[in-house]
Amino acid sequence: MEKVTVILTCWKRFKNFEDIIKGWLEEPEVDEILIWDNSGEFKTDIKDERIVLINCSSNWGSSVRYMLGAMAKNEYCLFCDDDVMPKKGITKDFIKYAEPSKILAVTGRHFSGSYHNNTVVRATEVKDIEKVEFVIGYLMLIHRDLLIGHYYRDFPWHCCELYLEGLIKDKSTLHVIPTDKFIKLPEGEDDNALYRQPEAFEEKERIWRRFHG
Repeated sequence: MEKVTVILTCWKRFKNFEDIIKGWLEEPEVDEILIWDNSGEFKTDIKDERIVLINCSSNWGSSVRYMLGAMAKNEYCLFCDDDVMPKKGITKDFIKYAEPSKILAVTGRHFSGSYHNNTVVRATEVKDIEKVEFVIGYLMLIHRDLLIGHYYRDFPWHCCELYLEGLIKDKSTLHVIPTDKFIKLPEGEDDNALYRQPEAFEEKERIWRRFHG
């Protein structure tokens, strides 16, 4: 059975975070969980040797999670946000389609001449794996080799997935897999979310044109 490393990042959204961790621990394919806490405040009472918790004294943003790929003991890394609850069997759904050059996710986009002119592709709506031009990073599987060799501190704050995918677009393909074994929790939809900030819209268009224009 293929084993995977789960990589989680958090910053003060702790309401459901321990339940998210427990959900991943229940997946038989998960034998390592790396947690990066950007607040320096997260503590857990979960006692499990598979968990490695790193508390950072400053907020390095979401792109720091990709740096953890260099620390992962497994070839495949499953990235999950702190507002996504895994359901039984989600890891197996990813592994079914895993290949070293494929980035797999539960949400993606098809573009038409602009980042903001796009069609969303959702895992709950596709019948088979579907190739897309962009995947959204809140739940995705990436081979460790695609993550090594980048300087993540330079990544744009608002669009780290878009930037990473642009850097490795000649080495990888992007896909949405069919699955309904996850829940996007409502606390992620708040006015302070990075993707809602006005500068994020301009920056995403600029980064998209750098690699696709």
